[in-house]
Amino acid sequence: FNMGVSRVVFEKTAGFVDPNRGEDIEWSIRIKKEGFKLELVEEAYVYHKRKNTLASFAKQAFSFGRNRVNVSRFHPEAIKLVHLLPSGFMLFLFSMIFMAIYLSSVFFIQLCLLMSWLILAFAAAIQQYRSAKVALLSLVTSVIQLTSYGLGLIWEELLKMVKG
Repeated sequence: FNMGVSRVVFEKTAGFVDPNRGEDIEWSIRIKKEGFKLELVEEAYVYHKRKNTLASFAKQAFSFGRNRVNVSRFHPEAIKLVHLLPSGFMLFLFSMIFMAIYLSSVFFIQLCLLMSWLILAFAAAIQQYRSAKVALLSLVTSVIQLTSYGLGLIWEELLKMVKG
């Protein structure tokens, strides 16, 4: 992402407090708390290199989950229900392994729910991008993003509890 701010905003908020650990999220929260307005400028385009492997994409998503917890050190309200949903998705997927072994009736319900979500995501991607290849890749990357972010958030919360 890219962010532009006025000198007044920068001086009033003193910029980043914890560089490279969710700094844009944390700073945005402080900017809003100071009464400044944040807005998306849709006409502004930023070109940057994206992650070029699924492993590097997963690592980035894991880091984003960890960063959300880091930001909550400064702003406890930074973690909302929506930020917990990827962790719920990840736990849902992991629970399917155990349900398949121990409780097949629940596993079947889980499998139906997962297939429904995958079909809806595939249909949305087909409609938007008009490409089966992109739609299939969107399913893979969606699962990777949600599970990696969710795992990162849980990991950092556990570390926070251990550190006290």
